[in-house]
Amino acid sequence: MVSIILTGGPGAGKSSMLKTLREYAISKNRKIVTVGEVPSLLNYANLPYQLENGNNPIYDELSVTIQVEFERLAAELAGENDIVVFDRALPDRLPYLEKDQTYITPDAISNALLSYNYVIYLDSPAFTDASQLALDMGGEKRNETNTEQMADLALKTLSVWQEREIIRVPWYQTIDERIEKFTAILDEIFRAVPLI
Repeated sequence: MVSIILTGGPGAGKSSMLKTLREYAISKNRKIVTVGEVPSLLNYANLPYQLENGNNPIYDELSVTIQVEFERLAAELAGENDIVVFDRALPDRLPYLEKDQTYITPDAISNALLSYNYVIYLDSPAFTDASQLALDMGGEKRNETNTEQMADLALKTLSVWQEREIIRVPWYQTIDERIEKFTAILDEIFRAVPLI
């Protein structure tokens, strides 16, 4: 399996880029499997991620357990040259968990960081004047997060990945520029992975 992790802070455009990746792969006759973001899946179950006194421990434990299982199953089921794209990965859960959490051990993070083939980090609009726009576009739920929190989560997410090589996609002014940069990265990955 060739694994690509698509990561970044809130409002970075991961879901949009995942859609772009799928469409671009089809245009290049490449088959890829995409794995959605676990917290988004849990949101469909209406499980609150926060309680009055802080994080919901059931939500936190479930998000970690499901992420570990998704990654294990993908590695088990995918063929050697299958490209599997994850909308975030296990290390991305760390910035969202309480500091005294016990769901993810340091060894689990170290092993995970070594296991991914490519990590693409999409810069967050929280680093730019576009942060309020990203909040506005995110709807009611994202409006609970302010631009300062967005920037903090984006930096924490980036710091999780600093132990390994990542491909960083800057926050360009236009979507077309981001897509152009993103598809150039995909072309490099496609060249490195044999077409079967």
